[in-house]
Formats: sequence, structure tokens, C-alpha cells
Amino acid sequence: MNIPAHYFTLAQAFQHGGELIQNSDAFGNELETELASICTTAEQIQQETAEYLSYYFLDDEDEDDANATDIQPDALLLFAADGAGNHFGMDFSQSDTAPRVLYWDDGILQWRTIAHSLDDFFKLFTPD
Repeated sequence: MNIPAHYFTLAQAFQHGGELIQNSDAFGNELETELASICTTAEQIQQETAEYLSYYFLDDEDEDDANATDIQPDALLLFAADGAGNHFGMDFSQSDTAPRVLYWDDGILQWRTIAHSLDDFFKLFTPD
């Protein structure tokens, strides 16, 4: 998985966080969140992802549970979090070059797709 090069340009604009423009995702579904922290380097993304995966996917049984909910841990890179610590992730399971964006929605306790692309994801927010 290679982080798309333009991600870093987009992320730089949100280094101090961001607010939703509307309370909806790229598909028009309700979304209540904000960007509280964002990774601006590949090293930060790798560290954030490794910490998350080591905590939540400790063994093969946990990984099977993740796949049952359409999440492939080996195709996920976490790049941001909201104020409650809920993660945003790039999901490369459908494309090696153009990840969709997932969000851990603690209101329903599952990952959900909130944008088809990084460009669509960043269009949801205005920088702080």
C-alpha cells in the first residue's frame, strides 16, 4: 500500500483540525464528527496504524471478526482521529492506488465508508 502523494498536501491544510461543512458524509448519510488530529507524515500513519492493529487485532480470531465486518486490517492505514479518538482510515481493499475512506463510528460501533476517495473526504471539512 502506497499512500497517495497528494494526501500529504491535503493533510497539511488540516494540521490544526477541521470541522464538517455539513453533518453528512460524501453519500448524504448523517455524520457527526470533526478532525481533531491528522497525520502529516508516512511515519505517523504507520505508527498510528501499527498501534491500532496491535491493540485491536491481537490474534487470528480477531482478524476473522474484522473481515466479517468487511474490514481487512492488512489493507487499512489510519491517518486521522476525531476529538473522541475515533479513527479515519484509508482502505486499500478495493484499490491499491485509490483508497476509500472509512470512519470508526462509535455510535453504531462499526467501521463505515464515508467517502469514495481522499479528495471526497477532505471536501467534507473546512480547516480550523
